[in-house]
Amino acid sequence: MRRPVPSRPVVDDCLAVIDAIQLLIDSLDERVHEHATADPPIKVLTRVPGVGPFTGRPLRDAPTGAPA
Repeated sequence: MRRPVPSRPVVDDCLAVIDAIQLLIDSLDERVHEHATADPPIKVLTRVPGVGPFTGRPLRDAPTGAPA
């Protein structure tokens, strides 16, 4: 059974939504990067291969097992 081909306006609307969401993602990504570069422990953690500003924060906040 053949499916109908979506019309161009529907595709254009979907692409516009993706573009709008991407702007929000870019803004949030910039904020995460700013916070990470202002936090010395996260700056150190991001030197580890595979650890970026987004993963550095939870690693910094992870319990170490040492008594407080």
